[in-house]
Amino acid sequence: MRRSGRRHFRSRALENDPQQAQRVFLVVNGKDDIMVPTINSYILQQNLPDARLILYPDSGHGSHFQFSDEFAEEAARFFAAA
Repeated sequence: MRRSGRRHFRSRALENDPQQAQRVFLVVNGKDDIMVPTINSYILQQNLPDARLILYPDSGHGSHFQFSDEFAEEAARFFAAA
């Protein structure tokens, strides 16, 4: 895990845009994503004040397509609660 990436994300997304800290976030990724490494999803979830993380097993960048029914249910619950 690169600390510089974490610092860069934090300064751009939160410190320069205070309104962003008042939003809720749904972070979705596959456990085997090589386009957007899964560790980045953990970093997002840990650094956004109100974020929900969903990781799908045995899937990559198209996890929301591979698990479309599960994703649709999770997304519906997330947006209903937001």
